[in-house]
Amino acid sequence: SVNHQFQSIFNDGEAVALGIAGDRCPQLLYRLENGELPDSLRPPVIWLLIGTNDLWDHCSKESILMGILNIAHVLQYKRPDARVVLNGILPKPHPSTRLWDETIHGYQDIQWINQYLACYAQGMASVGYFDPTPIFVDDKSTSLVPADLMPDGVHPSGKGARQWGEVISQHVDEIIQEMQSKGQETGSYDP
Repeated sequence: SVNHQFQSIFNDGEAVALGIAGDRCPQLLYRLENGELPDSLRPPVIWLLIGTNDLWDHCSKESILMGILNIAHVLQYKRPDARVVLNGILPKPHPSTRLWDETIHGYQDIQWINQYLACYAQGMASVGYFDPTPIFVDDKSTSLVPADLMPDGVHPSGKGARQWGEVISQHVDEIIQEMQSKGQETGSYDP
């Protein structure tokens, strides 16, 4: 499972997963505004992945983007010393062909949302963007998502979650090192 892989990559106290299966932007925003992020939790990096379930509920790409950005704003307000990383929405290949391209339902919307998330992050010192697509798309020329990385076309397998988590861990380490080099507080985390 993704949680098992997450726990095997990060040491105790380095990271905590707060995701809930089936979550959507409004529910996460509500929880953040109503105590989900306790004052005692002060991570140097907050990694945000949300939006897939909103997309499959037929929300517009614009409302999903606004939901993600609203969540990012709340996180920035509640944790001004933290770096918020916006994880792009994962590719969703066709279940039988395994292709991830413009012929797939949702492709254009996910590409649009991810493009705007990346653009937003470029203009914000305390926000970053992470593109997960290269982890899951085997070859850009064929746009194939291997079944062993995402068997149902929505959720990463254990292998996919591990590869994704390892890249996230490296990225977090780089952010922490950058923050430390600038003299910013990073809590007790020591990569």
